[in-house]
Amino acid sequence: MNNRPKPFFLTLNEDASLLRLFVGLTVPISLQSLLVSLVNMVDTIMIGQIGSLEISAVGLVNQIYFVLSLIIVGTVSGATIFISQFYGKNDKSMIRTVASLAFIVIGGACAVFSFLGLVFPEKVLGLFSHEESVIRIGSDYFRIVAWSYIPTGFSLGCTMVFRNLGKTKIPLASTCIVLVVKVLINYVLIFGIFGAPRLGVRGVAFATLSVRVLEACVMAYFLYIRHGEYAPCLRDLLGAKPKFVAYALRVSLPVIVNETVWSMGFMMYNVVFYHMGYKVGAAVNIAKVLEELILSFLRGAGHAGAIILGRMLGAGKACEVPYCARRLAAYDAVVGGIIGICMALGSRPFASIYHVDDAVRVSAIIVMRYMALFMPFRGINCLHVMGTLRVSGDTVGAMVIDNVTVWCFALPLAFVTGYLLSLPITVVYFCIVMDDFVKFFLIRWRLRGDRWARSLV
Repeated sequence: MNNRPKPFFLTLNEDASLLRLFVGLTVPISLQSLLVSLVNMVDTIMIGQIGSLEISAVGLVNQIYFVLSLIIVGTVSGATIFISQFYGKNDKSMIRTVASLAFIVIGGACAVFSFLGLVFPEKVLGLFSHEESVIRIGSDYFRIVAWSYIPTGFSLGCTMVFRNLGKTKIPLASTCIVLVVKVLINYVLIFGIFGAPRLGVRGVAFATLSVRVLEACVMAYFLYIRHGEYAPCLRDLLGAKPKFVAYALRVSLPVIVNETVWSMGFMMYNVVFYHMGYKVGAAVNIAKVLEELILSFLRGAGHAGAIILGRMLGAGKACEVPYCARRLAAYDAVVGGIIGICMALGSRPFASIYHVDDAVRVSAIIVMRYMALFMPFRGINCLHVMGTLRVSGDTVGAMVIDNVTVWCFALPLAFVTGYLLSLPITVVYFCIVMDDFVKFFLIRWRLRGDRWARSLV
């Protein structure tokens, strides 16, 4: 650890340098996440031209993928704790070792979800909806899109490596290609353009599979051909010391469990929504499309914060980390406030894109405005959970805080108000978004003092 006196503040030049580095990492990471969300938005808007039932069915399957995506995010976040710090020490061998471990975990999770989608789609969807039409349409979509999970996981693993190396433009360019190709294939297959069959929801699934395979090929080329010195392979993991592998798993496993259990909590919200009817499910899915677009910036900032703080810890600058963490959280709060205002103002025009009932549209607008209200808190929470707590090794604390607010606060309130009392979605969703307010104060309590800042490598 650095033995210099702990600074109460950085110099003006250091502060400006921190902001430049933060923006330089956040912008491309956020843009890539935004483009991924745009791909999903394109799906929803095009399906929205067919009807509310199709939106609801595809949205239900996407919520199952949401669980897988957060398992991957948890694995990536756990690996980033070490990769960022090893990058600060310029240790390429250990970067490859940690990345290899992450690729194996990601591949295993993707294989399990692919199996469920290919073999048991009706049973899985039946856990969350009792409407046969939703399950039937969703199962057709699930069987096809499940093939895309493994190439998607591989691409996200490659993205993890490039982000930690600061080569954020590579995954960004790859996602741009995916977006353009996805829009074209969607348009052709959903509506049967240029003599193609009119496949509707199944067309979206085939388009998703096609572009995910393309993206995996592009990412493999850049990582294994152009930047092979950082490309993970099995021999890197086999050559690692068992003691380190056990240590890395012990630190990273709570992150994976965190994202998995947290995403399962969010899946349980769908039990409430779909109990209230497919129109409620459609309204929430419309709102979540815009939310995902906006959260791209906050999650990008969280990933950037983890990389910056991890590099500082790896380079022996632990005494500067607490101040930097507070500054980064302040930047995120400002960005969250601006985003929230834009979301509130844009909710009505956004909802008008969809060809749905007026009741669905009004509910979606109200849900989006509730989301907007708590965006500053979400910004701070993303930075500290994804960055500050995890990168300092307090992965158990982050796991407890993230899940207590969902499982012990928001989810019980949602079931009481929506499932038992059958109150309107406007009441139910307000109870759900309050979890970020509670989480904010729990994080403040956890980060009291500066002793949490420590290197793990």
